[in-house]
Amino acid sequence: LYVIYAIHVIGLALGNIAGFAQAITLHKTPVPVTMILILLPGIYIAKSGARAFGRWSLFLVVLSGILLVFNSVMARASLHMEHLLPAFNYPLETYVTHALKITPYPFGETVFLLAFADNAFPEKSGAKPYLCLIGGSVIAACYFALTFLRNVGVLGPYFVQNIIYATYESLS
Repeated sequence: LYVIYAIHVIGLALGNIAGFAQAITLHKTPVPVTMILILLPGIYIAKSGARAFGRWSLFLVVLSGILLVFNSVMARASLHMEHLLPAFNYPLETYVTHALKITPYPFGETVFLLAFADNAFPEKSGAKPYLCLIGGSVIAACYFALTFLRNVGVLGPYFVQNIIYATYESLS
């Protein structure tokens, strides 16, 4: 059951990334070729073991955080704070409903990767897996919040809601 779940999560992630690459840059490249190119580094890391997987994950979290902050600073010139004001016109129920719609996918990846938390750094014998879950959730929430505020500040709430790749549009 866990293997089927892992294949499902990998399929969702591959579909999202390959769809983005197809729509934005690689118009004439077949989708399976893009998916295979994305899978090759993942297969290499998986064959290297859980410890390498954990260390690469840590590197990628730090790198994505640096890129997120850099992109947000570079988009500062196009930021319009008045775009954030309509957000306060909606009831709390609307925010909770939308938050619950986008949470399961990243949470599913977190649950999948939590199985590797103990094996990533075995020298820390007293490591507790729930700390990995809480820390990962806090980091993901900060990344989501910063990305969302940047996209709404640059594009406005209407465009963020109706554009498929809002982050690409806000940074281009």
